Amino acid sequence: MQVNGKELNINLLSVSFSERFENALKTLKEGADHIKADSLAESLRQQIDCVKAFVDNVFSPGTYQSLGLDPDDLSVHYDLVDHIIEEVDLQRQKAVTRFDKYRPNRAARRAK
Repeated sequence: MQVNGKELNINLLSVSFSERFENALKTLKEGADHIKADSLAESLRQQIDCVKAFVDNVFSPGTYQSLGLDPDDLSVHYDLVDHIIEEVDLQRQKAVTRFDKYRPNRAARRAK
């Protein structure tokens, strides 16, 4: 997946990537649940910080910084998270389809 010319390697079939993604997504959701701010600006900052941590936890420390995103635009950050999740979902669907080829056909076994 390309973001501002930087390649982000998403490989759901890699155990280490899957673990990092699942843990980072859990942390992102927990962080979002705990946002408490006195102002809209502070709320936006806290949400952006959650996304920064998510990206660095999924890929590697420093990845967020290397992407060159607008540090003040929450919309850009949400778009990035959406794209990452969409790519993971696409890979998950491909994996399920691939694994289904090797699953025994239960209806055929019952007919015997």
